[in-house]
Amino acid sequence: MILPITTLSASLLAILFIGLTLRVITMRRKGIGPSVGMNENETFLRAVRAHSNFSEYTPIFLILLGLYEIQGGNQSILLITAVLFILGRFAHAIGFGFLKTGPWRVVGMAMTITAILTLTIFNILLFV
Repeated sequence: MILPITTLSASLLAILFIGLTLRVITMRRKGIGPSVGMNENETFLRAVRAHSNFSEYTPIFLILLGLYEIQGGNQSILLITAVLFILGRFAHAIGFGFLKTGPWRVVGMAMTITAILTLTIFNILLFV
């Protein structure tokens, strides 16, 4: 079965993942962070955690999205949650990985959790 919304979402999220990865690699090569492990540089720590946070939330979202789509879930719910999650991940990456202040980090996490929770509920409703 073709999963167009999940496929597009995963592809767009992969672009952000690569960007976050390259940022950490670049910082390591410039000596801002060690070649292995962590240091106390706040900018480097933020870059690493933005990358890690992305890596922690994205797989469960894509699994839930794919499961909902493969079960014939509502297309509007699929699109809304996909857009919400993708925008949330970009907002969080900006707010946590690049900026030290402002609402971006909090807004990004709220959008991320809302998208995951929404898909969780709708997947359970399909099951019940």
